[in-house]
Amino acid sequence: MAANSGIDGKAVLSAATIAKVTEWSLDMKHAVQDQTGFTETWESKLKGLLGASGSIKAVFDYADTNGQTALHTAFLTTASIALKLYYSTTGYYNIAAAFIDGMKPANKVDGKVEIEFSFVVSGAVTIA
Repeated sequence: MAANSGIDGKAVLSAATIAKVTEWSLDMKHAVQDQTGFTETWESKLKGLLGASGSIKAVFDYADTNGQTALHTAFLTTASIALKLYYSTTGYYNIAAAFIDGMKPANKVDGKVEIEFSFVVSGAVTIA
């Protein structure tokens, strides 16, 4: 498998590419339950449900009505969103349903205005 360049990445909300994205992350994991009994000397674990969360960082562009503005609107409502997080020109992680659970705008006097949206996934993450 060839290495991929970050320059080929993008984040797509429904069918719209989110403007000025500089970074995205996706954290997938299993919930692990402890099933250790009182008389045992080593921990015993049980693998549980899968889950995922992540974030999208971008240079602030509120004119991006189908991307950044739509994510802001999703944060203010209970609506789920569909995301595709591209790691190459054609390969991506497909998220059919996610909820925007955080929004973090940031402004530096010697930098650019940025925004970060965090999300939690409801259901499976697939790779294409």
